[in-house]
Amino acid sequence: MSKVSSAKYATFAPKPTARSERHPIEDAGLFKWLFFYWANPLLRTGNDRQLDPDDLWPLQDASKCDAVVASFDPAFKQTRSLLKTFFRIFGWRFFWIGCMQLLAVPCTLYGPYVLQQLLEGMSVGTDSMTLITYVASLFGVQVFAALLAVHMDYLDKVIVVRLTSGIQHLLFQKALRLDAASRKAKSAGEISNHFTSDINWIIGMSYYTNYLWILPVQIAITLFMLYSIISWATFVGLGVILLVMPITNVLVNRGHEAFETLMEQKDARMKMTPKLSISPMTPRQLDS
Repeated sequence: MSKVSSAKYATFAPKPTARSERHPIEDAGLFKWLFFYWANPLLRTGNDRQLDPDDLWPLQDASKCDAVVASFDPAFKQTRSLLKTFFRIFGWRFFWIGCMQLLAVPCTLYGPYVLQQLLEGMSVGTDSMTLITYVASLFGVQVFAALLAVHMDYLDKVIVVRLTSGIQHLLFQKALRLDAASRKAKSAGEISNHFTSDINWIIGMSYYTNYLWILPVQIAITLFMLYSIISWATFVGLGVILLVMPITNVLVNRGHEAFETLMEQKDARMKMTPKLSISPMTPRQLDS
């Protein structure tokens, strides 16, 4: 008796995939972690062809919805505040991101400092080896700053994924518990806005909050460096900036008012979406 072939018919040949059973960062060594070498297989696949959902890696265990909810739910029930819940769950990670952002400040300002040293060195005839050392140190600092920036961005995006998962779980629970009166007050469009555009403002807080205390430090260091070069003229420039700030504040407030108007119009449009999808309505019915 002849053996039955196990070959299967397929119109197209199976595509090679970069998917693994675990997130590759969990098995990455120091070199792969430092230079994000663990992401190369997926990048190669994306360079060869369009990525499919099957190519994507599974989430890390700590970023999965059930793991996030297990920590987010009890913390929110105890604090009844999104801000307190955020700092209770992500406080230390958020602190280390702030330290990395603070460390990036001198890296940013090191370039102007080296430029000053090079100009002064060439004017007084400093030996070439010292100047080369300055240039080499600048290259090293820039490489360090680049690695610091991408790791900082990656850690921040991980917080965003987990915070988004927790908040959307909370919104979904609240939407399921709405009574009849609340369902009339809150349309499906408004709830959809909470899940999409509104949640982005809450998430942005995780990135910009640290700049509230980092920017003053950066400004102070910059003023000190300018003062060492142009002396009291630094404070003239600072005075001009302070005079322009009220004008900038007025423009920013106008921008916020325009954006609030846009969001109100978007909410009104989203409220009408379920009605239009159920049955066509005349303009007079829409106005009512």
